[in-house]
Amino acid sequence: MIKEKGYVIIITMVILIAVLMIFVFTNFNKFLENLVILINLNSRIQAKSLAYACLEIALEKLKENQNYLGNETISVENFQCFISPIEMTTNSFKIKAKSTINQINYFLFSEVDKVSFSIINLEEKVSF
Repeated sequence: MIKEKGYVIIITMVILIAVLMIFVFTNFNKFLENLVILINLNSRIQAKSLAYACLEIALEKLKENQNYLGNETISVENFQCFISPIEMTTNSFKIKAKSTINQINYFLFSEVDKVSFSIINLEEKVSF
């Protein structure tokens, strides 16, 4: 009789541990999925900020020298962004900036007035 109680306790413990392991692995998988989503969101926010910083740098360089052509990679802290060749029209400059962080690309397009250097148009793009 004592021997049978021992088996019942062992079997009960094995079943409880199995259920607990299923619960832990299921929640751990959800945790990992949420972590990946959070990392991608953070990378997108950083890429967006970097592209805007690159655009501001290009605008400042244009203010200093209206013959600035772009087509350069800019380092901001540990990251880099790219300013495409600047297109010049009669009344405006067209600036394109691209940044990539953790394989997340962010593209900005801006049209700037040649006289006042005010932004006429600002768009987030999927690509150039």
